[in-house]
Amino acid sequence: ENVLLNGDAPNSIQGLLQLATPFTYTPAATDNYMDVVAQAMGQLMAQGFQVDGVVMNAADYTHARLTKDSVGSYLFLGTGSTGPDDEGIWEPSALVWQVPMVVSPSMPQGQFLVGGFKQSTILFQRETANVQIAFQNEDDFVKNLACLRGELRSGLAVPLPSGILKGSFAGVALSAQTQQQPHHGGAPQKK
Repeated sequence: ENVLLNGDAPNSIQGLLQLATPFTYTPAATDNYMDVVAQAMGQLMAQGFQVDGVVMNAADYTHARLTKDSVGSYLFLGTGSTGPDDEGIWEPSALVWQVPMVVSPSMPQGQFLVGGFKQSTILFQRETANVQIAFQNEDDFVKNLACLRGELRSGLAVPLPSGILKGSFAGVALSAQTQQQPHHGGAPQKK
């Protein structure tokens, strides 16, 4: 996952963050993380791509989920608030604007990827995941130890880098809230 996102410079492998097209957007004072991601999705759709994935760091995703309006109501509830009392607070698979989300510890905090991944990337697999276990290494059997070896041979190709946007949350206030004011009825009060 880390190599696919960040590449592997010693082995001359570029990751999605090096290959993706930079998303430039100047957020408004009231924009939150969800607004910035939506703007990136809109830009990709305007270019003819079908957005099918978003990648975020866990801290950024959590911040987006905790954004509130001016009266303290959460803006991004997803489906976690629609079920019975015993339902988990977050969906089993994360969604942003009803698009699948990958929460990755390999994604640098403050950055995100939005992509039409099916249209713009190809993952070639020469060897699928292969895990082997052995107990015969020196005295592993006597010491109740096991040796594990895992291999996977694959390569990522990005024939259409314009189908993936990498963006930043720089300039988005951590306490951004909508400017909706609660309506209590009656005439406006003078201050």
